[in-house]
Amino acid sequence: MADYIYKARDATGQPKSGEISAATEEAAAEMLAEHRLILTKLEVKREKAFDVTEVLNKLSRVGFKDRVIFTRQLGTMIKSGLPIVQALNILAEQTSNKKFQKVIGEISAGIEGGSSFSSMLAKYPKLFDRVYINMTKAGEASGQLDVTLDRLATQQEKSYGIIKKVRGAMLYPAFVLVALIGATVLMLLIVIPPLKTIFEGAGADLPFATQVLIKLSDALQSFWYLFILGAVVLVLGGRQLLQTEGGQDALDRFKLRVPIFGPLFKKIYIARFTRTLSSLVSGGVPILQALDIVGESIGSRTYERALKKAAKEVEGGVQLSQPIRGNPNFPPLVSQMISVGEQTGKMDEVLSKLASFYEEEVDNLVKNLTTLMEPLLMVVMGAAVGGLLIAILMPIYNLGSVIK
Repeated sequence: MADYIYKARDATGQPKSGEISAATEEAAAEMLAEHRLILTKLEVKREKAFDVTEVLNKLSRVGFKDRVIFTRQLGTMIKSGLPIVQALNILAEQTSNKKFQKVIGEISAGIEGGSSFSSMLAKYPKLFDRVYINMTKAGEASGQLDVTLDRLATQQEKSYGIIKKVRGAMLYPAFVLVALIGATVLMLLIVIPPLKTIFEGAGADLPFATQVLIKLSDALQSFWYLFILGAVVLVLGGRQLLQTEGGQDALDRFKLRVPIFGPLFKKIYIARFTRTLSSLVSGGVPILQALDIVGESIGSRTYERALKKAAKEVEGGVQLSQPIRGNPNFPPLVSQMISVGEQTGKMDEVLSKLASFYEEEVDNLVKNLTTLMEPLLMVVMGAAVGGLLIAILMPIYNLGSVIK
């Protein structure tokens, strides 16, 4: 197999260019002809010298915001009557992310070659999840791709909003923790060693807290590489553990049961469940398939198992509200509202209202947690710094008394 660079024109005379892999030039030409392209130039791709810009482009990632903007703009263009291939080409030119630009171009070329939009999206599972692919597939089948894309963009914007708020709330305590650790390490490396020499020379009895600090300082200076190695092993070991089913289950249980943050995570998962299920149902995805997709995309193994169990009961003829009602991880309001949606035939509208309610609950809870955490963190930091200062100043004060 070899890589070839081609230039061609489509049926309308528009110029096209790109790369293709084939065994021979003849095979490459035949593949392009199958895509209804009139070949004008074909040559073997030559190896390029090391290009920093190209490497950076490959390492760059397509952000959540990039996908939201892409989805919203594509839906708007299709709604305005623009053919999907032309809309994708315009978006490829507009985006500043080179990696995403290449992906959009490849999707456009695939559609020109006869593939469907959803099947081309399925070739990039890291960029477009099952919710995205199945909703676009349903939108294509119903002839309402523009409406589906608009719903998808709304669902993504809501999800992105929740993630952004939670990350913002966690940023301040994370910064305080890092600052506290940094200040402690600097004190152990810079302040404690000269004081240790003074204390040993004076032969003074040292408080227990001061002795602990001196021991930690000696260990950090003598075996600093072990501390770094231990931190690396802890991080890598933790990541490896979280890739196992047992580790994921343990983390999930901890997140749902931890004080203060447990209720926040539950509301986040319920908001995701209701918003995603509403988008899928309104997009025409069958309820059993929708429950399977939501379970995988919700981000909680506990809720994933609950939804898979609910799907089995629904498949057996039971209404969704019944297994939801019997699960303690879902508040009574959720099962009651779903029951109303089942009785009125407006499940998507009811789920959408539920999602808005829980998204507002998450917003209020994040604001309250942020307000409460600021004074709490100040107290914790003050206590930690105060403890360090007392451990240092007490022997100095005692030493001054002895000298007098």
